[in-house]
Amino acid sequence: MRKLFHTTVVIGFSQVLIILLQIIRAKLVALLIGPAGVGVIGNTYAFISVLENICFLGFHTALLRYASEKISEKKYEETGRLLSTAFFIHIFISSLGIVIALLFLQKINISIYQNLNFLFVSIFALLAVPFAILYSDLANLFNAFNEVKILAKLNIFPAIISLCSIVPLIIIFGLKGAIITIFVESLLMFLVGFYFYRRYFADRIKIKKSFFSKELALKMFKYGSAFQIAIIINSVAAYFLKVMVTTKLLLAGAGIFNAALSIGGYLLMLQTPLGIYLYPKISSIYKDGQETKTEINQMLRFFLILLTPIIICVLLFSDIVIKLLLSKAFLAVGSILLWILIARFFEVLQYLIGLPLFIMGRFKTYLGIVTTFNIVLVGLSYIFFKKFDLLGVAIAQSISYALLFILYFVAARRTFNFKFEWNNIFYIISALCLFIMTNYFRNYDLVHRVIPLLITLFWLILVIKKREWVALGNYLKEHWPFSRQKI
Repeated sequence: MRKLFHTTVVIGFSQVLIILLQIIRAKLVALLIGPAGVGVIGNTYAFISVLENICFLGFHTALLRYASEKISEKKYEETGRLLSTAFFIHIFISSLGIVIALLFLQKINISIYQNLNFLFVSIFALLAVPFAILYSDLANLFNAFNEVKILAKLNIFPAIISLCSIVPLIIIFGLKGAIITIFVESLLMFLVGFYFYRRYFADRIKIKKSFFSKELALKMFKYGSAFQIAIIINSVAAYFLKVMVTTKLLLAGAGIFNAALSIGGYLLMLQTPLGIYLYPKISSIYKDGQETKTEINQMLRFFLILLTPIIICVLLFSDIVIKLLLSKAFLAVGSILLWILIARFFEVLQYLIGLPLFIMGRFKTYLGIVTTFNIVLVGLSYIFFKKFDLLGVAIAQSISYALLFILYFVAARRTFNFKFEWNNIFYIISALCLFIMTNYFRNYDLVHRVIPLLITLFWLILVIKKREWVALGNYLKEHWPFSRQKI
């Protein structure tokens, strides 16, 4: 738990800075191009995400897994073979993916934008794919070294690059400049990642053509393909939902939907420190079922306590949050925000149980659950969207992610006899009740909104144990910049 807290603090601090930069970026973009422009950007990212995930082929996941093992054994030449193999495979596959996408570019533009106004600039978005993939390979190498501080620094640069590039490009080229930004961001992020590689790791980890290995490529593909197929299914489903919304509600409606997802997406940034801690931790203890159960329950409790007050504050002051992050043109986001945040709540929690199943090699189970989840998500969204428009899609998301959480629990129960601690069940149920109550109070004046805040404070006092407050105080005392130990 102490290491989890340390990782969360270090990476979390960088995530706070990233969120602040993204808030500024989102605010400026919303003011410059409005809901329709946000819809264009969101739809473009959704398509590029699908193409990137197809081109990954699971090699970046396998790179993290096997590089972590080789680095722990100080086998740096073999780590270089892994990185070189992933690099050259990704250069070839992403180039091939761009060529195929260019052949269908007109149809792609019609599905994303409902017109051909962005036909030329969408080529720039396609060119972003290889740079984004290679940057991911480098980031996974840094993760394999478990250099938390370097990762924290590296995470901040994309947000700075995004903010500094998108505003001038929109001012110069208008809405088309936002699409060009996707290419500029990916290129600059790759250059920054390569700089970090050259500075910290190039003396130990070499990238050479002679290091490419067909046998190693096959091994990496076998390991990472199941996980990557699950990601592809997720990204295709997300793309389908955005196209569905755009077709009926046009780009302005898609902009409202994308804006709601972006607000909820800030919660998903908690998965960054979680993943950095969880993957190596579970990999080292998964053979001990009891220790694995204890670790998952501790992490569940940790993130329940962390997520609940954040979601309540966002809901309670949603009108202020929307105006602050976006603009008055996006106030319709408030009508679906409760369900989007509940979906993100379960999305973070399911990750805690789902990833261990993958680490344990339960690929078929993992892939089957992801496929079932996306079929339910798309099916419910289509049915509810016809009756309730955006509200229906948001409700479908919350139901689907809750189902995904339950399915992973059932699979974990069968795999390593996982059981929830009763306290965690109480925390989940009480948190959902708090969310619904808070959503009711968000339309009242600021004086009445104090009521759910007081109830939430009482909830925190009830769930956080005295020894945990003491542990937190001791940790902060040890790591406080002006403590005597530092001096």
